[in-house]
Amino acid sequence: MRKEHDSLGIQSVPQSAYYGIHTVRARGNFPAVSSVNDRELVKNFLRVKLACARANQNILI
Repeated sequence: MRKEHDSLGIQSVPQSAYYGIHTVRARGNFPAVSSVNDRELVKNFLRVKLACARANQNILI
């Protein structure tokens, strides 16, 4: 584990994790989000991400 700090204090983050302290805190505050079992929720989230990517691509071109 590695130690990271922010304005709320110090938190342990797994050494191999690509994420940081904010993700660790969010997983602690919103445990239901950590275990995504609802396929419809995941599909709809991906639809939103795709729409955002397409909108950003149009802006950059």
